[in-house]
Amino acid sequence: MDKYILVYPLSDDWKIVAWCAVAPDESLQVKQGTLETLAKVAPQMPIVAILPGTWLNMFSIDLPKGRAAQVKKALPFLLEEQLAEDLDNVHIVLPEVYQLGKPTPVAVISKARMQTLCDIFKNHQLNLQQAVPDWVCLPLFDNTWTLHLGQTDAQVRQKADLGFSVQKNLLLPMLNLALSQAEHKPQSLNVYHLALEAADMEEQLTKLNIPLAYEAVADESLLLWAQHFTLPAALNLLQGEFFVKPKVSEINRVWRKAAVVAAAVVVVQLLHSSIEYQQLKKQYDVVHGQVLELYTSVFPGQTQTNNARAQLEPLLTKSGGGANNPLFNYLQEVSEPLLNTPNVHLQQIALHEKSMTLEVVVDDFAALGQLESALSAKGLAVKQESASLEKDHVIAKLQVTEGK
Repeated sequence: MDKYILVYPLSDDWKIVAWCAVAPDESLQVKQGTLETLAKVAPQMPIVAILPGTWLNMFSIDLPKGRAAQVKKALPFLLEEQLAEDLDNVHIVLPEVYQLGKPTPVAVISKARMQTLCDIFKNHQLNLQQAVPDWVCLPLFDNTWTLHLGQTDAQVRQKADLGFSVQKNLLLPMLNLALSQAEHKPQSLNVYHLALEAADMEEQLTKLNIPLAYEAVADESLLLWAQHFTLPAALNLLQGEFFVKPKVSEINRVWRKAAVVAAAVVVVQLLHSSIEYQQLKKQYDVVHGQVLELYTSVFPGQTQTNNARAQLEPLLTKSGGGANNPLFNYLQEVSEPLLNTPNVHLQQIALHEKSMTLEVVVDDFAALGQLESALSAKGLAVKQESASLEKDHVIAKLQVTEGK
């Protein structure tokens, strides 16, 4: 999606929301109002809903190996001992990218919240495409956890698909707990804070004994999230029964350019194939004519060429395949020079009464000279009938006769 809108609820029932349109080369502006107002200003725009991270819980489980569909069905049973709620009342979500047989973060959220989200956006005819927790919108750095200190809440992003949100007064104990459970502790903490609130938390965060880096941000949390949110989201809550099928118009828009390019490629390929076919057809017609001419000269009066091999074999046997047959004599003499001289390609052999004509393609005149020397070394007399340079190769005709 090149253009989309981030929407964040300012009340649990989504009556009042904040939104920010994200588009290339356009400045980010946060606005507030009702979903009715949003539906009027952006009725067809794809929407990514940002949910407060306090609405969901994150767990780490060891996914068993097996088919992905079977693993997803087994998720409720894998989490049964860790959940205090009835499994029928929760929606369990895997990251967009995960590996079977390895520890994986899993998000759990109330089905009622998800149903409210989907229903209210559908009722307002808003094009909801994804739903993500707020900490997914924080920037990600190597070996670093990212913290965002808002007015009342704080968000922490540990990895691409792992993080949590908590009230600010509970941030320090939650951080200590997360650090104790982390497989690899961060080498630093990157803290985004309101301009006047860094000092309030600095003393507490210093107790973690991890290097801190501070950056002041605007009061609007959504503005920071819009600046750093990237698609595809590492954790999309719209899965399973709450999966939102993209609109056909959106799919067409995504694939339209690809379809045009593919069609152009197909047309070019067809034109190229047609040209090649015409060229091959001409070559075939020439060769076919030469074959018919040779056939009629060997078998005068014959009109059928179906049994050419059956007719040629007795004649070759009758004429003898040894030293008395000039065809075999010449082939025996020229075969070794043709095979052993580099960069020589034989195009055609013509056998005459007392000589043979070779049409060859070579890389350059030096290679042609090597071939002539190799033929002469076999006791053959070589005469160059023609030689022409065409593009990056030489086409030559050589008349070969037995040496005296």
